[in-house]
Amino acid sequence: MSSDRLKQLTKQKELLQEHMDWLEQEIAKEQGKPPTSVPASRLETPLEKTEPETPSIPVQPEPVADPEQLSTEQTATDIYNELGPDVTNSAQSARNSCLLIMIIGTVVLGGILGLIYYFYE
Repeated sequence: MSSDRLKQLTKQKELLQEHMDWLEQEIAKEQGKPPTSVPASRLETPLEKTEPETPSIPVQPEPVADPEQLSTEQTATDIYNELGPDVTNSAQSARNSCLLIMIIGTVVLGGILGLIYYFYE
């Protein structure tokens, strides 16, 4: 008949067998039995090694803080607060933007309703 269909059916059978083997291994693990040898999953096969792409534009590393300038009392939170993103201003900026969008939307909707009222009266 069709060899493509036969290939697909055998592939599905192999996948189901892998799953059944995995289930058997998990059941044995839960029962405290020693694990049986399970064939390696198709997902565990190593990927082909490729050479990393070199960037076309040279990348300069970011400057690192001088460890001598940091005191021993500083914690990771202090360093993050000093060098990390300023989340208080970004949160306030988001609130202001939402308020501005709401005001503009209300003005536009009011203008449209005013024009409709003007033309139909």
